[in-house]
Amino acid sequence: MDVSLECVYAGGADLSRIGPQNARINFSFGEERRWLIGRVQQPEFFTRLISDETQRNTISRSHFELLWEPGSPSPLQLKRLTQNVVLLNNTPTPLSQPVAIPSGSHVGCCLPGNPTPFLILRMTQQPGMQPPIQQQTQQQPLQQQAPQPQMQQPQMQQPQMQQ
Repeated sequence: MDVSLECVYAGGADLSRIGPQNARINFSFGEERRWLIGRVQQPEFFTRLISDETQRNTISRSHFELLWEPGSPSPLQLKRLTQNVVLLNNTPTPLSQPVAIPSGSHVGCCLPGNPTPFLILRMTQQPGMQPPIQQQTQQQPLQQQAPQPQMQQPQMQQPQMQQ
């Protein structure tokens, strides 16, 4: 499976000047089942997005990793490796515990002591790639039937007895 992490927000950076090809990193899962993301692994990527060195240094050398676990209910997972807050769809992730990361999710990197992300990356499955096996189950289309008119039974009134 191939995924990309695309920067959708970098505080202080004009992403239109950086260009979409420079604001994205791609990963291919096959034999390799895990990819580390951080300043050591993608130094040029983070330098392009975060010009302030002090802020950039809050991205750990290995900030988080993406894990591919075929056959599991949530095959693509994110594991936070840093002491700094990493958000997944605006929710803090636990340290060293993999969490499911669905396609389209946003990963936010925060400064220490600040819950607002200064960098947001969107994880997407590459266009044209097959979804994970678990999601390839064929769902039968629902047969659309015209609504059947409700026939109401005529109400029979009991004859009233005259006194």
